[in-house]
Amino acid sequence: TMKRGVDSSPSSSSKARRRRADTLDAPLVEALRASPRPFLPASEAASSDTATERVVEAVRVASSNPALECFGVDGTGVLLGVAAAQALGALRVRALVFPLELSLSAPAQEAFIRQLGRNRCLRSITLSSTNLDAAADGPDERWSPRGSAFVEQLQALRRETGLPELEVLGDEAFAEGVDNEGG
Repeated sequence: TMKRGVDSSPSSSSKARRRRADTLDAPLVEALRASPRPFLPASEAASSDTATERVVEAVRVASSNPALECFGVDGTGVLLGVAAAQALGALRVRALVFPLELSLSAPAQEAFIRQLGRNRCLRSITLSSTNLDAAADGPDERWSPRGSAFVEQLQALRRETGLPELEVLGDEAFAEGVDNEGG
Protein backbone atom coordinates (compact mmCIF):
# COMPACT_ATOMS: atom_id res chain seq x y z
CA THR A 1 0.00 0.00 0.00
CA MET A 2 2.94 2.37 0.55
CA LYS A 3 4.66 1.88 -2.79
CA ARG A 4 1.99 2.73 -5.31
CA GLY A 5 2.70 2.04 -8.94
CA VAL A 6 5.51 -0.42 -8.22
CA ASP A 7 3.35 -3.50 -8.65
CA SER A 8 2.06 -4.39 -12.11
CA SER A 9 -1.51 -4.58 -10.84
CA PRO A 10 -3.16 -4.24 -7.45
CA SER A 11 -4.95 -7.59 -7.84
CA SER A 12 -1.70 -9.54 -8.25
CA SER A 13 -0.29 -8.21 -4.98
CA SER A 14 -3.45 -8.92 -2.99
CA LYS A 15 -3.56 -12.42 -4.48
CA ALA A 16 0.05 -12.99 -3.44
CA ARG A 17 -0.74 -11.74 0.04
CA ARG A 18 -3.76 -14.03 0.24
CA ARG A 19 -1.73 -17.01 -0.93
CA ARG A 20 0.92 -16.30 1.71
CA ALA A 21 -1.68 -16.02 4.44
CA ASP A 22 -3.24 -19.31 3.29
CA THR A 23 -0.15 -21.19 4.41
CA LEU A 24 -1.33 -20.43 7.96
CA ASP A 25 -4.74 -21.98 8.62
CA ALA A 26 -7.45 -20.13 10.54
CA PRO A 27 -6.97 -21.80 13.98
CA LEU A 28 -3.24 -21.15 13.74
CA VAL A 29 -3.78 -17.48 12.83
CA GLU A 30 -6.16 -17.21 15.80
CA ALA A 31 -3.52 -18.70 18.15
CA LEU A 32 -0.84 -16.38 16.75
CA ARG A 33 -3.11 -13.38 17.34
CA ALA A 34 -4.29 -14.23 20.86
CA SER A 35 -2.41 -17.07 22.57
CA PRO A 36 0.38 -16.18 25.02
CA ARG A 37 2.36 -19.20 23.74
CA PRO A 38 1.60 -19.81 20.06
CA PHE A 39 3.41 -22.63 18.29
CA LEU A 40 4.13 -22.80 14.57
CA PRO A 41 4.04 -26.45 13.50
CA ALA A 42 6.34 -27.91 10.85
CA SER A 43 5.79 -26.68 7.33
CA GLU A 44 4.72 -28.90 4.46
CA ALA A 45 6.83 -26.59 2.33
CA ALA A 46 9.45 -28.31 0.26
CA SER A 47 11.35 -25.13 -0.44
CA SER A 48 13.40 -23.01 1.92
CA ASP A 49 11.84 -19.84 0.44
CA THR A 50 8.27 -20.95 1.10
CA ALA A 51 9.09 -22.06 4.65
CA THR A 52 10.93 -18.79 5.30
CA GLU A 53 7.96 -16.79 4.00
CA ARG A 54 5.61 -18.78 6.27
CA VAL A 55 7.72 -18.02 9.37
CA VAL A 56 7.89 -14.32 8.45
CA GLU A 57 4.11 -14.24 8.01
CA ALA A 58 3.53 -16.05 11.33
CA VAL A 59 5.82 -13.63 13.16
CA ARG A 60 4.05 -10.69 11.48
CA VAL A 61 0.68 -11.94 12.76
CA ALA A 62 2.04 -12.76 16.24
CA SER A 63 3.77 -9.40 16.63
CA SER A 64 0.40 -7.69 17.12
CA ASN A 65 -0.60 -10.19 19.84
CA PRO A 66 -0.83 -8.25 23.14
CA ALA A 67 -0.64 -11.46 25.24
CA LEU A 68 2.46 -12.84 23.53
CA GLU A 69 5.08 -14.23 25.94
CA CYS A 70 6.63 -17.20 24.21
CA PHE A 71 6.89 -18.15 20.54
CA GLY A 72 7.58 -21.72 19.44
CA VAL A 73 8.54 -23.07 16.03
CA ASP A 74 9.02 -26.54 14.60
CA GLY A 75 11.47 -26.04 11.75
CA THR A 76 11.86 -29.74 10.97
CA GLY A 77 13.19 -30.66 7.56
CA VAL A 78 13.76 -27.20 6.16
CA LEU A 79 16.56 -24.65 6.04
CA LEU A 80 15.23 -21.22 6.96
CA GLY A 81 16.58 -18.10 5.27
CA VAL A 82 17.64 -14.64 6.44
CA ALA A 83 14.14 -13.11 6.51
CA ALA A 84 12.86 -15.82 8.89
CA ALA A 85 15.93 -15.51 11.12
CA GLN A 86 15.57 -11.73 11.34
CA ALA A 87 11.85 -11.94 12.07
CA LEU A 88 12.28 -14.56 14.80
CA GLY A 89 15.27 -12.84 16.36
CA ALA A 90 13.52 -9.48 16.52
CA LEU A 91 10.15 -10.72 17.80
CA ARG A 92 9.13 -8.90 21.00
CA VAL A 93 8.68 -11.97 23.16
CA ARG A 94 10.20 -13.18 26.45
CA ALA A 95 11.04 -16.67 25.23
CA LEU A 96 11.77 -18.38 21.92
CA VAL A 97 11.37 -22.16 21.92
CA PHE A 98 12.42 -24.61 19.21
CA PRO A 99 11.46 -28.01 20.65
CA LEU A 100 12.21 -29.99 17.48
CA GLU A 101 14.53 -28.52 14.91
CA LEU A 102 15.88 -25.17 13.83
CA SER A 103 18.15 -25.08 10.81
CA LEU A 104 19.31 -21.77 9.39
CA SER A 105 21.34 -21.01 6.27
CA ALA A 106 24.79 -19.53 7.01
CA PRO A 107 23.74 -15.90 6.31
CA ALA A 108 20.57 -16.52 8.34
CA GLN A 109 22.66 -17.68 11.32
CA GLU A 110 24.52 -14.37 11.32
CA ALA A 111 21.28 -12.42 11.03
CA PHE A 112 19.74 -14.47 13.87
CA ILE A 113 22.64 -13.73 16.23
CA ARG A 114 22.56 -10.01 15.32
CA GLN A 115 18.83 -9.73 16.03
CA LEU A 116 18.94 -11.81 19.24
CA GLY A 117 21.83 -9.65 20.40
CA ARG A 118 19.67 -6.53 20.13
CA ASN A 119 16.31 -7.94 21.29
CA ARG A 120 15.44 -6.07 24.51
CA CYS A 121 12.36 -8.16 25.23
CA LEU A 122 13.90 -11.59 25.00
CA ARG A 123 15.02 -13.40 28.16
CA SER A 124 15.50 -17.00 27.03
CA ILE A 125 15.92 -19.26 24.01
CA THR A 126 15.54 -23.03 24.06
CA LEU A 127 16.84 -25.20 21.23
CA SER A 128 16.61 -28.97 20.90
CA SER A 129 18.14 -29.76 17.54
CA THR A 130 19.90 -27.08 15.55
CA ASN A 131 22.65 -26.44 13.03
CA LEU A 132 23.75 -23.22 14.76
CA ASP A 133 26.98 -24.96 15.75
CA ALA A 134 26.96 -27.96 13.43
CA ALA A 135 28.52 -28.40 10.04
CA ALA A 136 26.35 -27.88 6.97
CA ASP A 137 25.56 -31.61 6.89
CA GLY A 138 22.57 -31.17 9.19
CA PRO A 139 21.51 -30.22 12.68
CA ASP A 140 23.11 -31.38 15.89
CA GLU A 141 20.39 -33.78 17.13
CA ARG A 142 20.89 -33.24 20.85
CA TRP A 143 22.13 -29.68 20.96
CA SER A 144 23.52 -28.26 24.18
CA PRO A 145 24.62 -24.69 24.95
CA ARG A 146 27.80 -25.98 26.63
CA GLY A 147 30.82 -25.01 24.56
CA SER A 148 28.61 -23.54 21.85
CA ALA A 149 30.21 -20.92 19.61
CA PHE A 150 26.70 -19.63 18.80
CA VAL A 151 26.02 -18.99 22.51
CA GLU A 152 29.40 -17.32 23.02
CA GLN A 153 28.86 -14.96 20.07
CA LEU A 154 25.32 -14.21 21.17
CA GLN A 155 26.17 -13.43 24.80
CA ALA A 156 29.18 -11.32 23.77
CA LEU A 157 26.93 -9.27 21.49
CA ARG A 158 24.36 -8.81 24.27
CA ARG A 159 27.06 -7.65 26.68
CA GLU A 160 28.28 -5.20 24.02
CA THR A 161 24.72 -3.92 23.56
CA GLY A 162 24.36 -3.56 27.34
CA LEU A 163 21.62 -6.18 27.55
CA PRO A 164 21.40 -9.01 30.07
CA GLU A 165 22.67 -12.36 28.81
CA LEU A 166 20.00 -14.77 27.62
CA GLU A 167 19.16 -17.96 29.41
CA VAL A 168 20.05 -20.54 26.75
CA LEU A 169 18.70 -24.05 27.19
CA GLY A 170 19.41 -27.12 25.12
CA ASP A 171 17.82 -30.47 24.37
CA GLU A 172 17.92 -31.54 28.03
CA ALA A 173 15.23 -28.95 28.82
CA PHE A 174 12.79 -31.04 26.78
CA ALA A 175 14.14 -34.41 27.87
CA GLU A 176 13.45 -33.54 31.52
CA GLY A 177 9.98 -32.30 30.65
CA VAL A 178 10.86 -28.87 31.98
CA ASP A 179 8.19 -26.34 31.12
CA ASN A 180 10.05 -23.16 30.36
CA GLU A 181 7.58 -20.80 31.97
CA GLY A 182 10.33 -18.69 33.51
CA GLY A 183 8.99 -15.70 35.28
